[in-house]
Amino acid sequence: MKKLILLLFTLSFALCTFSQEKGWQKGYIVNNGIDTIEGFIRTNNLTGFYKIQFKKQLIDRYTVYESKDLKSYTVGENCYKSILIPEEITGVKNYVLTKQLSGDDIRLYFSKYKYFSCPCEPEGAVNEGYIVIKNDSITIINKKSFSEKIRNPLDLIDLLKDKDGSWINTSFNELKFADIPLFIKEYNVKK
Repeated sequence: MKKLILLLFTLSFALCTFSQEKGWQKGYIVNNGIDTIEGFIRTNNLTGFYKIQFKKQLIDRYTVYESKDLKSYTVGENCYKSILIPEEITGVKNYVLTKQLSGDDIRLYFSKYKYFSCPCEPEGAVNEGYIVIKNDSITIINKKSFSEKIRNPLDLIDLLKDKDGSWINTSFNELKFADIPLFIKEYNVKK
Protein backbone atom coordinates (compact mmCIF):
# COMPACT_ATOMS: atom_id res chain seq x y z
CA MET A 1 0.00 0.00 0.00
CA LYS A 2 2.85 2.39 0.83
CA LYS A 3 4.40 1.69 -2.58
CA LEU A 4 1.11 2.49 -4.32
CA ILE A 5 0.70 5.76 -2.41
CA LEU A 6 4.32 6.69 -3.13
CA LEU A 7 3.83 5.88 -6.83
CA LEU A 8 0.62 7.95 -7.02
CA PHE A 9 2.29 10.86 -5.23
CA THR A 10 5.28 10.73 -7.62
CA LEU A 11 3.03 10.60 -10.69
CA SER A 12 0.81 13.44 -9.49
CA PHE A 13 3.86 15.57 -8.67
CA ALA A 14 5.35 14.92 -12.12
CA LEU A 15 2.01 15.70 -13.78
CA CYS A 16 1.65 18.99 -11.87
CA THR A 17 5.22 20.00 -12.69
CA PHE A 18 4.76 19.19 -16.39
CA SER A 19 1.46 21.06 -16.63
CA GLN A 20 3.02 24.16 -15.03
CA GLU A 21 5.85 24.15 -17.56
CA LYS A 22 3.62 23.64 -20.61
CA GLY A 23 3.98 26.55 -22.98
CA TRP A 24 6.51 28.42 -20.84
CA GLN A 25 9.95 29.14 -22.28
CA LYS A 26 13.01 30.43 -20.49
CA GLY A 27 13.88 33.99 -21.49
CA TYR A 28 14.02 37.54 -20.27
CA ILE A 29 12.20 40.82 -20.66
CA VAL A 30 13.48 44.40 -20.75
CA ASN A 31 10.84 46.71 -19.33
CA ASN A 32 10.49 50.43 -20.01
CA GLY A 33 12.63 51.16 -16.96
CA ILE A 34 15.44 49.33 -18.81
CA ASP A 35 15.42 46.57 -16.17
CA THR A 36 16.35 43.13 -17.49
CA ILE A 37 14.36 40.42 -15.73
CA GLU A 38 15.00 36.73 -16.31
CA GLY A 39 12.18 34.24 -16.06
CA PHE A 40 9.68 32.34 -18.16
CA ILE A 41 7.60 33.67 -21.04
CA ARG A 42 4.47 32.37 -22.73
CA THR A 43 2.94 33.87 -25.83
CA ASN A 44 -0.21 33.17 -27.76
CA ASN A 45 -0.29 33.03 -31.57
CA LEU A 46 -3.29 35.36 -31.62
CA THR A 47 -2.09 37.95 -29.11
CA GLY A 48 1.67 37.35 -29.03
CA PHE A 49 2.40 40.53 -30.94
CA TYR A 50 0.52 42.67 -28.41
CA LYS A 51 1.09 41.00 -25.06
CA ILE A 52 2.98 38.22 -23.33
CA GLN A 53 2.71 36.39 -20.03
CA PHE A 54 5.77 36.43 -17.76
CA LYS A 55 6.78 34.92 -14.46
CA LYS A 56 10.11 34.79 -12.66
CA GLN A 57 9.70 31.19 -11.49
CA LEU A 58 7.48 28.46 -12.93
CA ILE A 59 5.59 28.22 -9.65
CA ASP A 60 4.79 31.97 -9.60
CA ARG A 61 1.60 33.57 -10.91
CA TYR A 62 2.13 35.23 -14.25
CA THR A 63 2.01 38.92 -15.08
CA VAL A 64 0.68 40.14 -18.43
CA TYR A 65 2.90 42.64 -20.21
CA GLU A 66 1.52 44.58 -23.14
CA SER A 67 3.75 45.73 -25.98
CA LYS A 68 3.66 49.33 -24.70
CA ASP A 69 5.08 48.15 -21.33
CA LEU A 70 8.21 46.52 -22.77
CA LYS A 71 11.33 47.54 -24.67
CA SER A 72 11.97 43.93 -25.73
CA TYR A 73 11.91 40.29 -24.75
CA THR A 74 14.03 37.33 -25.76
CA VAL A 75 13.19 33.64 -25.90
CA GLY A 76 15.95 31.30 -27.05
CA GLU A 77 17.60 32.81 -30.13
CA ASN A 78 14.62 35.04 -30.95
CA CYS A 79 14.55 38.68 -29.94
CA TYR A 80 11.30 40.66 -30.03
CA LYS A 81 11.30 44.45 -29.83
CA SER A 82 8.44 46.79 -29.08
CA ILE A 83 7.97 49.30 -31.88
CA LEU A 84 5.52 52.19 -32.05
CA ILE A 85 3.67 52.12 -35.35
CA PRO A 86 2.63 55.70 -36.17
CA GLU A 87 -1.02 56.40 -36.91
CA GLU A 88 -0.10 57.79 -40.35
CA ILE A 89 1.05 54.34 -41.48
CA THR A 90 -1.79 52.07 -40.35
CA GLY A 91 -4.53 54.43 -39.24
CA VAL A 92 -4.16 53.20 -35.65
CA LYS A 93 -1.34 54.30 -33.34
CA ASN A 94 -0.15 51.24 -31.46
CA TYR A 95 2.86 49.39 -30.13
CA VAL A 96 3.59 45.93 -31.48
CA LEU A 97 6.09 43.28 -30.46
CA THR A 98 8.13 42.51 -33.54
CA LYS A 99 10.45 39.60 -34.20
CA GLN A 100 13.85 40.98 -35.17
CA LEU A 101 15.10 39.31 -38.35
CA SER A 102 18.15 41.45 -39.11
CA GLY A 103 19.72 44.69 -38.17
CA ASP A 104 22.43 46.98 -39.50
CA ASP A 105 21.85 49.88 -41.87
CA ILE A 106 18.32 48.59 -42.36
CA ARG A 107 16.59 46.77 -39.51
CA LEU A 108 13.98 44.19 -40.44
CA TYR A 109 11.22 42.88 -38.19
CA PHE A 110 8.19 40.67 -38.67
CA SER A 111 4.93 41.33 -36.88
CA LYS A 112 1.19 41.21 -36.87
CA TYR A 113 -0.34 44.63 -36.33
CA LYS A 114 -3.64 46.45 -36.33
CA TYR A 115 -4.52 48.87 -39.08
CA PHE A 116 -7.37 51.33 -39.55
CA SER A 117 -10.36 51.32 -37.28
CA CYS A 118 -13.89 51.69 -38.55
CA PRO A 119 -17.37 51.15 -37.07
CA CYS A 120 -17.47 47.69 -38.66
CA GLU A 121 -14.18 46.69 -36.96
CA PRO A 122 -13.75 48.93 -33.90
CA GLU A 123 -10.69 47.00 -32.73
CA GLY A 124 -9.08 47.40 -36.15
CA ALA A 125 -8.26 44.75 -38.70
CA VAL A 126 -5.14 42.65 -38.26
CA ASN A 127 -2.49 42.23 -40.91
CA GLU A 128 0.99 40.78 -40.92
CA GLY A 129 4.12 41.87 -42.63
CA TYR A 130 7.64 43.11 -42.45
CA ILE A 131 8.53 46.32 -40.69
CA VAL A 132 11.57 47.96 -42.25
CA ILE A 133 13.35 50.71 -40.32
CA LYS A 134 16.02 52.86 -41.94
CA ASN A 135 17.24 56.07 -40.28
CA ASP A 136 14.25 55.94 -37.90
CA SER A 137 11.88 55.93 -40.88
CA ILE A 138 9.35 53.08 -40.74
CA THR A 139 8.03 51.26 -43.80
CA ILE A 140 5.57 48.39 -43.58
CA ILE A 141 5.49 45.78 -46.30
CA ASN A 142 2.29 43.94 -45.57
CA LYS A 143 1.53 40.49 -46.85
CA LYS A 144 -1.97 41.25 -48.14
CA SER A 145 -1.04 44.06 -50.53
CA PHE A 146 2.57 43.11 -51.24
CA SER A 147 1.89 41.91 -54.78
CA GLU A 148 0.24 45.21 -55.67
CA LYS A 149 3.14 47.38 -54.48
CA ILE A 150 6.50 45.69 -55.02
CA ARG A 151 7.56 43.10 -57.55
CA ASN A 152 10.69 44.59 -59.04
CA PRO A 153 13.61 44.70 -56.55
CA LEU A 154 14.39 48.25 -57.70
CA ASP A 155 10.95 49.29 -56.43
CA LEU A 156 11.96 48.18 -52.93
CA ILE A 157 15.18 50.16 -53.20
CA ASP A 158 13.11 53.21 -54.21
CA LEU A 159 10.88 52.54 -51.23
CA LEU A 160 13.96 52.52 -49.01
CA LYS A 161 15.13 55.78 -50.63
CA ASP A 162 18.28 54.24 -52.04
CA LYS A 163 19.34 55.17 -55.56
CA ASP A 164 21.91 52.52 -56.43
CA GLY A 165 20.69 49.00 -57.13
CA SER A 166 23.88 47.71 -58.76
CA TRP A 167 24.49 45.24 -55.91
CA ILE A 168 21.20 43.36 -56.45
CA ASN A 169 21.59 39.62 -56.81
CA THR A 170 20.42 38.57 -60.28
CA SER A 171 18.31 35.81 -58.73
CA PHE A 172 15.90 38.54 -57.63
CA ASN A 173 14.18 38.93 -61.01
CA GLU A 174 10.81 39.14 -59.32
CA LEU A 175 10.60 39.82 -55.62
CA LYS A 176 8.34 37.59 -53.54
CA PHE A 177 7.16 38.34 -50.01
CA ALA A 178 9.27 35.48 -48.64
CA ASP A 179 12.38 36.98 -50.33
CA ILE A 180 12.32 40.17 -48.25
CA PRO A 181 14.57 38.92 -45.37
CA LEU A 182 17.27 37.67 -47.77
CA PHE A 183 16.97 40.84 -49.85
CA ILE A 184 17.45 43.08 -46.78
CA LYS A 185 20.32 40.90 -45.54
CA GLU A 186 22.10 41.30 -48.89
CA TYR A 187 21.34 45.01 -48.86
CA ASN A 188 22.99 45.38 -45.44
CA VAL A 189 26.07 43.39 -46.53
CA LYS A 190 26.60 45.03 -49.93
CA LYS A 191 25.55 48.59 -49.15
